[in-house]
Amino acid sequence: MAVIVRPHAWRIGPASNSGLAARITGSVYAGGHAEYRLASDIGELFAISLQAQCRHEVGAPVSLTLAAQGTAIVSAPDGEREHS
Repeated sequence: MAVIVRPHAWRIGPASNSGLAARITGSVYAGGHAEYRLASDIGELFAISLQAQCRHEVGAPVSLTLAAQGTAIVSAPDGEREHS
């Protein structure tokens, strides 16, 4: 089974005991959005935040959660998917 997460589905918040702990390893401000590279226990991640006014500095610890939409679970070899 694999979980596929669209970059816009990640929600980046202050470091806390909830969510997935991560650290910002790179960021690009692109006008209406910000793009982030993150290091976490599940590997390197890429996230896009439409809340560009809430910028996170490189090296900052953060907590990641998922939006209600933008994920897919691929579970069986036959390719069936569950979307949220």
